[in-house]
Formats: sequence, structure tokens, C-alpha cells
Amino acid sequence: MLTPERFEISIIIVNYQSVLSLEKALCSLKSADILLEKAEIIVVNNDISEENQVRLLSERFHFTSITLPVNKGFGNAANAAASVATGKILCFLNPDVEFATGSFEKLFRFFDVHKEIGVVGGRLISKDGRPETWSAGKSHTLYRIFRNKCTVCPDRRYWQSTHSVAVEWVSGGSLFVRADLFKELAGFDEQYFLYFEDMDLCKRVREAGYTIVSFPLISFVHEGGASRASDVARKKAYYKSQDIYFHKHRPGWEGVVIRLLRFGLMKV
Repeated sequence: MLTPERFEISIIIVNYQSVLSLEKALCSLKSADILLEKAEIIVVNNDISEENQVRLLSERFHFTSITLPVNKGFGNAANAAASVATGKILCFLNPDVEFATGSFEKLFRFFDVHKEIGVVGGRLISKDGRPETWSAGKSHTLYRIFRNKCTVCPDRRYWQSTHSVAVEWVSGGSLFVRADLFKELAGFDEQYFLYFEDMDLCKRVREAGYTIVSFPLISFVHEGGASRASDVARKKAYYKSQDIYFHKHRPGWEGVVIRLLRFGLMKV
């Protein structure tokens, strides 16, 4: 057995009301080409009511389990796992994704060969194989929101591509990042409870001089909606995070327009 210092990858999954999907995700990873000596799995449980179920899964699948007493959001939980992770690459996976096709070994070589790449996004697909919309693309600006709503959505070429392509952000549902870079950037911004923390991280990675790549040579089936959180709660969290992102990265007037449009019941 290799020592922890030589783990190639740390797979981090944040669980919240998704323990049944988590079990499927863990089963799917067993079919991947990761040797046990090269990977560790860390599950952070953000739902204390599922603590016993997660503990039982940890005995079956031999992962490190962390239960947080208070749910402070995805970024907070992901950072907690990253602080104890030992892999050279951190892989953040949603609990409701299942490994589908591809090779982790090819992903490792991709990082090794391309030192300029800081983040790689795996391809997210539905059960029938369709690529997930808005899983990669250009960062949000007021102009891009309008353009994608008023035209045939030019950004779709990024998540539909069958070849590796440079993008400005990738979904945190299957996000791979160099561990040293993640630590250098202080991880996810914990202002975001849910949503936009992936786009924010990718923006800071690019500002640090690294490239973001969508990598469809490894793919995951995304179930979606596995958590019991209501649509109202999700929408509220999305808008709050959108406001944080625009306040942090965009001119003030864009944030004002976004809020006015939202008040006018336009989905932005």
C-alpha cells in the first residue's frame, strides 16, 4: 500500500439528504480504473440525520467520513474535506452522480502533461446520454445572460463538445483541481451557500494564470434533484449566490439590473 502522501487523487463528496444516491455513486466508482493505492474518498455529511447511514456506508466502501454539526453550505463542507485530503488532485463530485465512462489514468496524464491547466471538468450527462446544459461555458455577465436567452445559446457548444475544450468555468458536480492550487486560493469562497462557488473558483484560477478545460473523456451520469430540498429553497439559494457573484466580480450596475429583472419575474 502506498503512503497517503502519494495518493494521486482525493475524491470529495458532500452529502446532504442524498444518502441513497451516495450509495449508487460509491458503487459506480468501484467500477472505475482507480487503484485503491492511488485514490482516497472523503465524504462530508451535511445532514446530521443521515449520520448513521453514512457511517454504515463508510464501513462498506472504506472512505473517510466527516459529519458536520451544522450545514454551512457546500463550499464550507468541501473545504473541510480538502483540509485533510492527501491527493495531488482534488475531485469534487455530487452525491447524485455515477461514474459512466472514461479513464482516471488519462485524466492524471492530462494534468501531468499540461502544467498550465488548473481545473478540469468531467462531462455530466443524463441517463439517456444527453449532455447536461450549463455544466461548462463562459462566466456569467449581464450581456451573456441576455445573449443566451435571446439567441440559440452559443454556449451550448461547450457542454456538447466531444473533445477537450478550454472554457471559463465547469460545474462543481465533477470538478478536478490541483490540490496545491486549491490551497493557494483558499478553496471555495464560503460566502456562497450553494451555487456559483464553482464559477467563482474557476474565475480565481484563471486570474492566477491557469486554464480551465472541459474534459469529456471522462463522464458521469447526473441524476439531479436527489436532495429533498424544495424548488423554492433552491431558487432562493441560487439568487442569493448570483447576487454575491455579481457583487464580487461584475460592475455594480449589472447587479442592480439583475435584481430588477428578477423582480419583474424574468428568470435570470
